[in-house]
Amino acid sequence: MGLEKDAFLKQYEKRQNKVNEEHNKLRVLVGTDNLSILENTIAVYSTKGGVGKTTLSFALYKALGYKYISNDESLASYLMTNSYQPKKLPLQNNTVYDFGGFVSEHNYAVLFRAEVILVPLFNESNAIIKATSTINDLIEKAKILNIDISKRIVLVGIKVETNFHKNSIKDRFNQKYPDLKLSYKFLVSGKFLPNILETNSLPEDLYRTNDKTLKDYGRAYKNFTKFVDSIKNKFWLD
Repeated sequence: MGLEKDAFLKQYEKRQNKVNEEHNKLRVLVGTDNLSILENTIAVYSTKGGVGKTTLSFALYKALGYKYISNDESLASYLMTNSYQPKKLPLQNNTVYDFGGFVSEHNYAVLFRAEVILVPLFNESNAIIKATSTINDLIEKAKILNIDISKRIVLVGIKVETNFHKNSIKDRFNQKYPDLKLSYKFLVSGKFLPNILETNSLPEDLYRTNDKTLKDYGRAYKNFTKFVDSIKNKFWLD
């Protein structure tokens, strides 16, 4: 019995040492000596691919006049010279950071210095599960680093049109994370945001291209403009 107890304690100590090593590695990577918030920084983050991170990031970059940085190859990183940074991302103000749909240890140095973290999602089970996983990961890492991320996470619903589905998403996440003070924004679905990226256009220029775009993009343009204004006013702090 004593030998079994000793073996258990050794295994427990070994596991605990490994956890401590991982935590210390994270602290070193993030640089906890100086965790001041980068001014006017937006991190668009989700562990799920295909939820519109790059589309949203690029549209915000165009609308706000910020820099654009991504750790993932895409049309946006092709259009923007020196925007693709696959390893360590530069820490800089006035920047939209577009994170690929994968977890990289280098992400956290930016994520926890960003003014706001936008987590895009669709109204589908897998996207909601991945958004939950993304938030869980942020909470876990924030606890290790002793960082307060309440009020800094915004769920951005894309292709979530009905009030029923909007309220369903809000209720689900508010019940799961009552202490986070999550914020929510919902963007009109359609081709407006993807076409900002496809045409490398400013949102207003795309909207005012011709009579057809004025008609086709009117609702999406007004919705996105309102969203951009709320970003400028840092609505998540209200």
